[in-house]
Amino acid sequence: MIIGAGSVGGYIGAKLQMAKDQVTFIVREKRREQLTKGLNIVTPEGRFQLNVDARTSTEDVEDCDVAIIAVRNYNLPEVIDHVRSLAKKGAKLISLLNGVEHIEKISAETGKDSIIGGSAYIDSRLGANGEIIHRSQRPKLVLGQIQKNPDKFTVDVADDINRAGIHTIVVNDLMLALWQKYLFVTSGSLTAVFQQPIGKILEDEYGTATIFRILNEMKAIGSLLRVKIGDKNVEEAYRELKRQKSDWTSLLYEDLLAGRKTEMDALWGYLIRKARELQYDAMNSLFCYAILRIRERSRQGHSD
Repeated sequence: MIIGAGSVGGYIGAKLQMAKDQVTFIVREKRREQLTKGLNIVTPEGRFQLNVDARTSTEDVEDCDVAIIAVRNYNLPEVIDHVRSLAKKGAKLISLLNGVEHIEKISAETGKDSIIGGSAYIDSRLGANGEIIHRSQRPKLVLGQIQKNPDKFTVDVADDINRAGIHTIVVNDLMLALWQKYLFVTSGSLTAVFQQPIGKILEDEYGTATIFRILNEMKAIGSLLRVKIGDKNVEEAYRELKRQKSDWTSLLYEDLLAGRKTEMDALWGYLIRKARELQYDAMNSLFCYAILRIRERSRQGHSD
């Protein structure tokens, strides 16, 4: 089952269904109505349309092997009843949300044994008519389990997703893998701070210096939380930014520009809250968060 049929969940579900897996989407009513006309995927290779099983409830689900949670962080409270219900029916949960706080929240509801954590590197967006626009980056998933090495079930799930054409690897250190993606997504959202694509930031020495300031503050906070982050993880996040096309902008940038709700709190807000708890001076991150927070509230019409 795929909870959410947006740019990530819809893409993964479509690939699994095309590989002959049995896939069911759990979505809002509005999205279900869109999907009655088919799930449309637009890729550099062409356009595909699939007839899909989309529902708004898990009540009629008798059993489920795997539930992939692919919603935005701010929508997690809205779907947590579905998550809890599927876990009780024996489903293993693959949470693909950005950041790391979602793992804590889901664990509190279902226990750690139900969770196969994951990170999705899928460059796709939801189009104006509900179509999923997959761009050029090769999709990749990273899976792991909390506080233990991956079991055979997790390896089998990864093999299944690999057969569907999405490069999937299994890691022993899930939290480090989550933080690796967290480093990339948060530093990538500096495109929203500077209001410029990544190429413009990288070509400026002070833009590059700011990226490293943020990445090193994140490394320090993660280390204080006993995540094994080192300089190589900072360098890999920077290389991932450089792999993007020069006109690439983050989803946070695009959400802000369109006046939509953003995942700012799950990315920058979580970072600042942890820094305060740990009494760590994350001055650069705080400065960026303040800019983004004020910009978001201004665009959404807040006055308080």
